[in-house]
Amino acid sequence: MMPEEYVAESVVEGLRDQVKGKRVLLVRAKVARDVIQIRYGLRAHQVDVVEAYETVVPLKSRDRLRTLMKDRIASRM
Repeated sequence: MMPEEYVAESVVEGLRDQVKGKRVLLVRAKVARDVIQIRYGLRAHQVDVVEAYETVVPLKSRDRLRTLMKDRIASRM
């Protein structure tokens, strides 16, 4: 199933009738919202959640971003 939009609500809508009374495996990001789990939980027999990945900013990128922001702020003064 390809959702119309890449948001949890669209996934729920697209699979709504397919999960009723079934066990669902939800593979998601570590910081994902609980929209799918909650809404499927109302229809599914059981929802198991697995956090498959985490998006992080590399330390070098953080340092570079701080420097760029400081330079930008300083140039406005």
